Amino acid sequence: MRTTNLSRLTAGLAGAGCLILAGCGTSTTGADIAGERDLPLVAVGESSDAPSDLPGVYESSDVVIVGTLVDVKPQRRYYGPDPEDDPNQDDLIEDVTLVVQVESTLKGTVEDRVEVSWSAYKASGRQVSDRVAQLVVGNVTLNERQVGGRYLMFLREFGEPWGNRPANNDAGVMELDTGGVVSGQVSTAFEPYRGESIDDVLRQATEG
Repeated sequence: MRTTNLSRLTAGLAGAGCLILAGCGTSTTGADIAGERDLPLVAVGESSDAPSDLPGVYESSDVVIVGTLVDVKPQRRYYGPDPEDDPNQDDLIEDVTLVVQVESTLKGTVEDRVEVSWSAYKASGRQVSDRVAQLVVGNVTLNERQVGGRYLMFLREFGEPWGNRPANNDAGVMELDTGGVVSGQVSTAFEPYRGESIDDVLRQATEG
């Protein structure tokens, strides 16, 4: 029987500043979000250095995977998006860790599971119950409600420490249906590829 390993990469979505982390936090249970089904969605934009087209996203990626979101773990809260850019910013942003079970690796090398840091909520305080909105980053929302979803993810490895840098999640995620066709949430660079198969997406990405 194959054992499940956890990827130890330090990486992020291609064109963004979020990381793949290992062993962060504890699982968030369904009870934690029972009263949050009607949280509004708040768009927070995209990273200015994100590639604007699919070949650019693929080229900038160290790892491309297909996987299923199997768990979401609480991570940290910070004032964002970046005090240096906006010194008057007073919104608390909550990052979560997305646990992704890898189905196939299409570029690079990873183990059976990876953990991706993602900016998921706007909050008014430090408790889980203080979440006030779900964040939409690059047209994509990822949090506990998406557990079970299947995604095509483009990931980039970072050699620098995380420090206190806020996460910017933009290009890098395509939601798939059971047949491997791009269907649900699609970040901005991938919008033209909705309805196409994984093979077709990768062919267009690599042919540029």
